[in-house]
Amino acid sequence: MRHGLAPGKLPELCAAIVFLTTTTGIMVSALIMRPASAIAAAMLIGVGLLAYALSRPRTAN
Repeated sequence: MRHGLAPGKLPELCAAIVFLTTTTGIMVSALIMRPASAIAAAMLIGVGLLAYALSRPRTAN
């Protein structure tokens, strides 16, 4: 079994890093502004994660 980062996975890794830093920024700014905004931001992030999970093709392991 090979370990490491395959060249085809680099865009996916970059997208994940951007997503995580963006969502962290949204949550921090929402908490500073208002708790209701934090709840709304958390719901939007959850919907985005769910949509991503459902859109990925299923593969048998």
